[in-house]
Amino acid sequence: SGLAEFMGSLPGALVEQGHTVDVAVPLYGKDRPKQAEPLDAFSLTIGQAQYQVSVLTLRSHGVRHLFLEIPQLFDRPGMYGEHAGEYADNGLRFGAFCRAVVELVSRRTSQPHVIHCHDWQTGLVPVMWKSRSRHESSTADLPIVFTLHDIAHQGRFDKFVLPTLGLDWSLFNPEQ
Repeated sequence: SGLAEFMGSLPGALVEQGHTVDVAVPLYGKDRPKQAEPLDAFSLTIGQAQYQVSVLTLRSHGVRHLFLEIPQLFDRPGMYGEHAGEYADNGLRFGAFCRAVVELVSRRTSQPHVIHCHDWQTGLVPVMWKSRSRHESSTADLPIVFTLHDIAHQGRFDKFVLPTLGLDWSLFNPEQ
């Protein structure tokens, strides 16, 4: 896929130019990367549910890969669904992943210079980051880049996932 090709080349190219690059992805299923080491752990409350997030790290070709393990949401046979179709709770799953990414970034001792999000799976990271950091002047101006690799896949979900994810109804409009 375009996303896989892009994510396979861009991080390494940035490292070659002297940048520090972290790539965060959900840990799907039970297949832990063999050399990954624990980095962090925290809990997220989303709606009425509590999710434990474990962060594993693996460095490859100068890129630090961060695998966010949320077993209740991502320990499934497929990434987005199975033969019968997409998982009905993908909005919650990837909304929780976005919240976990925002939490992970906010827990760092040094903030990144830019956050680069890819496709619908990370589409709520900019919204959640801006919502969280509007009260913190040190992080409010962090640049966020968003790249779409395949416009055909948009991650459409029921609007009622917004309050479950802690997002205000005022964000549900064409401008935001």
